[in-house]
Amino acid sequence: MTEADRGEITQVTDHVAGGLALLTGRWRDQPVIRGILTSWLEQIQILEDAAWAVHTLTIGTATYNALDQYGELLGTPDVGLSDTLYRGLLRADSLAIGSSGTCDEIRAVLYAIKPTVGAFLIREYFPASLVIEPLGALEIPTEPIHAVVRRAASGGVRLLMIDVPEGDTFAFSDSDETVTDAARGFSNVAGLIGGQLVGVID
Repeated sequence: MTEADRGEITQVTDHVAGGLALLTGRWRDQPVIRGILTSWLEQIQILEDAAWAVHTLTIGTATYNALDQYGELLGTPDVGLSDTLYRGLLRADSLAIGSSGTCDEIRAVLYAIKPTVGAFLIREYFPASLVIEPLGALEIPTEPIHAVVRRAASGGVRLLMIDVPEGDTFAFSDSDETVTDAARGFSNVAGLIGGQLVGVID
């Protein structure tokens, strides 16, 4: 036995006009009847529009409280992010749930958070450790990213994530002269040469 083909679900946008068109000739020209029917059909249209909004709601289209509801379902609380950044974190978490912990799957999770090729460096260490390093400061705090990637990694794998600071960072000077006006420790004026003081989340 095969299931019958189902028609595509479409939104009805003309309940008022369609309902009034069904009036028989006797009632079609009665203003009172048309007025009562119109008020009922307008309420039906409001319900239709609300039901359609729920039917078509996805992480990609949700905003404000609807995004928070996705966060509740996925266990990813909003940490004061913009809708765009939070949406990326939720997409990543939805991928992490189905992950088997391969490097490609973890890379896909990270790409959902920051869709830039090469935004993260992933290093594997024997016997079972992963170190993930953002190649620049992220707009999302490292802790929620670590929590999402932790869900994607295989059980028993140690996950370390480097927390790259935003703004001024410590760097060593590449010249013989000490520069103090860069506000970035012992660095060149541009503050681009040398190491950075960063944290690691385990």
